[in-house]
Amino acid sequence: MDDFEIFSGLSVAQIRRFCRSSQRFGSEEPWEWLLDEDLFGVKDYRTGVTGWCTVTGARGTDYGLQIFLGDRGFWNRLDVEIGRDVDYPEVFVDIDALMFSFVSKEEITEREKAALEEFLGSDGIAIHGEKYWLWARRLQPWFYPRPITADECGFLCDVMQQACVVAKRVSKNCSLTLNREDGSFLVRTKGTESSRGSWKDSWEWPQAYVKPRAEAKYNQKKISKALKKAHATEESWDIDTFPVLIPIWSRRGLYFPRTVLVLNSDSSSIVYTDVVEPDERDWTGVLNIILEAMAQTLSIPKIIRVRDDTLYNILSPLKDVLGFGLKRVEMMPFMDAAIKVITDVLGPET
Repeated sequence: MDDFEIFSGLSVAQIRRFCRSSQRFGSEEPWEWLLDEDLFGVKDYRTGVTGWCTVTGARGTDYGLQIFLGDRGFWNRLDVEIGRDVDYPEVFVDIDALMFSFVSKEEITEREKAALEEFLGSDGIAIHGEKYWLWARRLQPWFYPRPITADECGFLCDVMQQACVVAKRVSKNCSLTLNREDGSFLVRTKGTESSRGSWKDSWEWPQAYVKPRAEAKYNQKKISKALKKAHATEESWDIDTFPVLIPIWSRRGLYFPRTVLVLNSDSSSIVYTDVVEPDERDWTGVLNIILEAMAQTLSIPKIIRVRDDTLYNILSPLKDVLGFGLKRVEMMPFMDAAIKVITDVLGPET
């Protein structure tokens, strides 16, 4: 059973609960009362993290459940919902969530289908006369969607149950999930796993999420190499980073590489580019690519322009050492155009 992607690491009892919860969720059709825009919370008693939940399917398609995790997940969802920077791929690789969907048999592997048949039968789950199968994945920032763990499966089952409870209550009170006095959201909570049936209402407003401050280690050999090989020029460089949605394998799992792109500010031509395994707290790899760009092109630009605070912070200590100016800008139209071309060419097929 461990070979099945959707069930990797789950016990038979956990798989059975997942399938039963999915059947109940599908049969009760909470999307009849909850719109895609409706939001409510369910607190995971295992971790203390609130999952911000959206039931999908009110439009008659894409039946399922999205659970955005914690304060970060809440603001992820808001970014996607209002369309903020939707053309910029980092919005999507930044998502921290659990996703569950009813899908056609073509959207799962043969091994997943065979495993599900053991618990659901050969017909899957019927919704409005159509046959569906189950798909569940964990989305973590910068990583390819992976199978859910045992604890994540348990939380997903809890949320399915609570989504049905909330939907029934919304059918009688359409404003249930939002506190009109202070704008807080309904959050369903309970004490421990043993306190079955003790779910209660609470009200929360997510805190502002601030990404952890990234730092970089300064490799004196790489700095010396850039000083030795490169010379000062009148060039101006634009530098930015972005994800390419082609997963690469590492010991930590399948990840989307962070691409470092260096453009000539005047000609908009590509000066240098390379990829690195992303680490939100450690940008040493990004810094080393920039130093290598100087060594390979034999050029230390007169000005480096960036729009990312982290890039500005990690390059600032090198301004005087290498002799370049550093400027923070709001807009980089040539950079945006180059990123779009690269991601269109290298991104996943649609």
